[in-house]
Amino acid sequence: MTAPTTARRFRCVHCGGDARLSSEGDPPRCLACEKSYSIADGIVALTEAVDDRDYPAELVDLVASIERRHFWFAARNDVILSTIRSVIGTVAGLRVLDIGCGTGFVTEALERAGMDPWGIDMHRAALMHARPRIRGPLFSNQATTLPFFPDFDLVSLFDVIEHLDDDVGAIQQAATLLKPHGCVIVTVPAGQSLWTKYDEVIGHK
Repeated sequence: MTAPTTARRFRCVHCGGDARLSSEGDPPRCLACEKSYSIADGIVALTEAVDDRDYPAELVDLVASIERRHFWFAARNDVILSTIRSVIGTVAGLRVLDIGCGTGFVTEALERAGMDPWGIDMHRAALMHARPRIRGPLFSNQATTLPFFPDFDLVSLFDVIEHLDDDVGAIQQAATLLKPHGCVIVTVPAGQSLWTKYDEVIGHK
């Protein structure tokens, strides 16, 4: 693994060019076509807002309110971090793209461990909870379109692909964003025998 690249950039959704993030918080601008991207509440908008029926704001608020006090969320973070360390070793300074970062609970744990996490999610309500939790960039965009360059040491999809029609395609696209020798990390729910009405409510496939 290598240290993060100096450039803090993403791929312009209009021309595919190099759009740079400003350290001063100014709106990102594409160096090729000069397209400017809006930032609202510290979130870079790459695509239009989506229908939130599969993950309504009320459910997002409920999840965010219990994450810090429910054993499952804390234990899951411990498993994720211990697994990353056991496979990779030293994690300090690694740049991570957390696809479907949601409320940022896992993303925050990655940052506390010394990584440089970037979050992307299609649900703005979730990103509003993530913003005060992490310092890294946050993007509003669908997980099926990932406008980034291969600048990442790790790309993570924590309980994401079970929400997608094309899970294989999402993983293949995630792999294109890795530096040489980078890793894609995936977690998924365990076992169809545990399927409940809750899975249907939150849009599991």
